[in-house]
Amino acid sequence: TLLCFRGLASSAGHLPEPQQRSGSIEASLPDALFKAVKAGDADIVKKLISEGVDFDSVDERGWTPLDYSVKLNRDEIRTILLEQGARTYPKPIPDMVEGPHVIGIDSLRFEVLLLKHDAKSANSSITRDTLLIRNLPYNIKGLLIEPEDLDFDDKLTLQTAKWSDVRTIFVIGDIHGEYDRVVSLLKNNAIIDEDGNWNWGKGHLVFTGDVFDRGSKVTEALWLIFKLEKQAKKTGGMVHILLGNHEPMIFNDDIRYITDDYYALCDNLGLNYPGLFDERSVLGHWLRQKPVILRINQFTFMHAGISPELYNLELDADTVNRIVREYLNQSESLRNTESRKMILGNNGILWYRGMAATNSRNNLIDENTLSRELDFYKSEVFIIGHTEVDSVTSFYGGKVIDVNIPKRESDIEEQGLLIKGKRIWVVYDIRKRKEL
Repeated sequence: TLLCFRGLASSAGHLPEPQQRSGSIEASLPDALFKAVKAGDADIVKKLISEGVDFDSVDERGWTPLDYSVKLNRDEIRTILLEQGARTYPKPIPDMVEGPHVIGIDSLRFEVLLLKHDAKSANSSITRDTLLIRNLPYNIKGLLIEPEDLDFDDKLTLQTAKWSDVRTIFVIGDIHGEYDRVVSLLKNNAIIDEDGNWNWGKGHLVFTGDVFDRGSKVTEALWLIFKLEKQAKKTGGMVHILLGNHEPMIFNDDIRYITDDYYALCDNLGLNYPGLFDERSVLGHWLRQKPVILRINQFTFMHAGISPELYNLELDADTVNRIVREYLNQSESLRNTESRKMILGNNGILWYRGMAATNSRNNLIDENTLSRELDFYKSEVFIIGHTEVDSVTSFYGGKVIDVNIPKRESDIEEQGLLIKGKRIWVVYDIRKRKEL
């Protein structure tokens, strides 16, 4: 398999008893170590180790300090602990089935992986099916994997970032693994049918990025979008998925925000979670071809926003997408390195928050600069996600619309954005809508 293995030592057998808590100095040292690891204080970690702390102690969740150093990207502390021979142990988690993950092996073969955990037996396992590419298409619960999906060496033509004369557009903000809420919204607005298939003809469906992290059904959401994209093309429609900031985080091995259960399951199996979405996986390759900016009619879509600093580079949408795509597919030209750092940096298109004029944000873009940006991108409205709002909200007199509803908050109604011509509605999960 081409999955990345972390190489941490996991001890076989039963989970050790958690460290006993008492008022003694010896009992308080592990507590201090856990706090230092979570805070990223390497000096205190070194000091505690020199004082004889048990760096293999476990907390009430069955996690060791090494687990927290990996999960929280405390690389220096992780190295210190590994040098001391620190370990991690099998962790108790609920019943789980994660996948499928389709991974290319070579030009002839691929694997379909299913990760499982049985809470009753406390056993984590992987089901692996090795298949021949020549026997494609392969059906996974109604989803067809076709030969082109595994052609990772194919130099795909960069898709246009501009679409016109589209009659209807539906927009969904950051999913963050909340698959069930999204499916319900799409079904109740007749965009998909009761079986989860495309039902919207020539309409365009836009996802503003951040499918990864936080929620527990990331893979299900990705496969849904993957399937709908194929189905929509056959009826003259389109499904667009933009990259958010959390997609490159996973590509760069930043797992701070994945659910603890994902981390625990992969650690139990000796797997690196981002390795399930590397360049030789169907989903990982597919995502690495996606844009970060897109214009449909007079609306331009992006995950976060365009800062004045990024605007000053005067990069059109196709150029921005090409630079990001080349970087994610390891074909970056040195002349684009500085531009790419700006595009993907804190003031870049995946992180900048200055277009969402909420009370908690500073460094907001001024209206004159915003108007110049709209002119440059030949648009009337920017539609963004990234910054959370309790209801789909417009800013700057309707020049910016934020669609990122915090889907993990069950008391906030699920919402999408419906556009027909120049009319715009906030659409809810209960077959109601209001004009924005």
